[in-house]
Amino acid sequence: MPSESLTVNVKGLDALILKLGHVTDPVKEMVEDAGKYAWAELKISAKPHAGDKGTIGKASKFEFGGAGVALQARISPAQSMKGIARVIEEGRKPGKGPPFKAIEKWGLAHGMAPKTGWKLRSAIKTHGTKGVFMFAKAAEATSKHFPGLLKKAAAAVEKAWGAH
Repeated sequence: MPSESLTVNVKGLDALILKLGHVTDPVKEMVEDAGKYAWAELKISAKPHAGDKGTIGKASKFEFGGAGVALQARISPAQSMKGIARVIEEGRKPGKGPPFKAIEKWGLAHGMAPKTGWKLRSAIKTHGTKGVFMFAKAAEATSKHFPGLLKKAAAAVEKAWGAH
């Protein structure tokens, strides 16, 4: 899984769709709910500190679509943030500082005094940054939440089959 996006894929979905036949609405709902849960978790994880703005989480987008085995929920950063998303997710190794204008803008947005960007850039160049791992955390939380969604979908399928 690329670390700058999160895709919810259900292992065995193709076999499940074949067995379900016409009763696929609960499966669609299950995958969509899993995606929405992951999206909400990503937004929470994108703001690990009180001073953080969570901008990348707020600007992430949720897409749901497809049918049958191509059914998919996808969460990805806004197009304008794709370049920085991986750095925020995984952190930055020491050695190369971020662009001055970008770090100065970030510092001002976080209440730092003007013209402190060079110090911040130097510190990042020397020490690097820690990753936020918002996509990884969202994936892990969704994996733990998924059995409940599966149980709900199974109950809905049983009810639908009983009605026919």
